This record gives sequence, C-alpha cells and structure tokens, in this order.
Amino acid sequence: MSASIDYNSAGIGAAFQAAALGRVIVVRPAGTGGTQLTWFERGGQQTGTLGAPGDIVQPRLSPAGNRLAFTFPDPKNGNRDVWTIDTDRGIAAPLTRNTANDWHPVWSGDGKQMLFASDRGGKPETMLHIKTAMDAAAEEMQLLATFGSPTDWSRDRRWIAVDEYPLNQSGLRR
Repeated sequence: MSASIDYNSAGIGAAFQAAALGRVIVVRPAGTGGTQLTWFERGGQQTGTLGAPGDIVQPRLSPAGNRLAFTFPDPKNGNRDVWTIDTDRGIAAPLTRNTANDWHPVWSGDGKQMLFASDRGGKPETMLHIKTAMDAAAEEMQLLATFGSPTDWSRDRRWIAVDEYPLNQSGLRR
C-alpha cells in the first residue's frame, strides 16, 4: 500500500515530521472525525495510528520520537492549548492550560522544555513562552513579543526561528 501525504499546495506545507531516529508520523484527514495521527514506514506502509481523531494541528515529534506535541482546542469554548501524547502508550494530556490560546509548540533539543506562542497579552503581537518542564504544572516563562510563531529552536537553545506575520495598515495581523 502506498501512502499519499496530504499537503497545502497554496502554502507549500506537507503535514509530516521525522524524528532523529527515523520514525515518521503523518497527519491525514480522517473524514468528519477530524485529523487522525497515522504512523508509516519509510516505504509508505501504514503501521498504525496514534490517539483518537480530533482537531489536532501543528504536530511536532520530540527529538527522541517518544512524544508528540500538538495544538488542540477545548471542545466547549474553542480555546487552544498545547498537548503531548506518549507515542508508545497513546496517552494524551494537556501541557498548557490557560484561558488564552497557546499554539505552535517547538521542542528544545533535549526534549525537556517546550517553546510555544500565545495570545496571552491580548494585543496584536504574540508572546513566546517557554514551558520549563514537560508537566502541566511546570513554570512558564514569558520570553518575548513577536508578530509570529516559533518554527524551530537551536539545540543549544540560543536561537529561535520565528515565522513573522506582516501587519496591515491598521497594525493588525493579516
């Protein structure tokens, strides 16, 4: 069986990521039930699924490939939080629980911290935060304001790549 990887042709973005050890996870639509996280071998053979289908976006495998971070909305109010799921046991849990939206998780090089964007400031700019440990109760440090979301974090944690959004004439993000 060959696999077709879904992608956004307008944004030239494919929905997959590979871990350093070679495991690959692909995100594919699962009908009306939302997105189903699906495992594939390098040759394209589907080997299983991870968790239940849902409104899962922005998946990021940990450097070791043993956890996956993603953004997931609260079904009651639509508020987005960062969640993680254990890739071996399939157990998912929220990593952030804030009344503001949190999104675009990025793992630290050692997999012990998480960088993410949030609209906690209530302003047009996005605040970048660092979750200091992989526990919902762990401290979150505000890092900086930007008009974008993090896309990568250097292994030594000194550099952050941010995908910035242009502003329109009124100063709001497009």
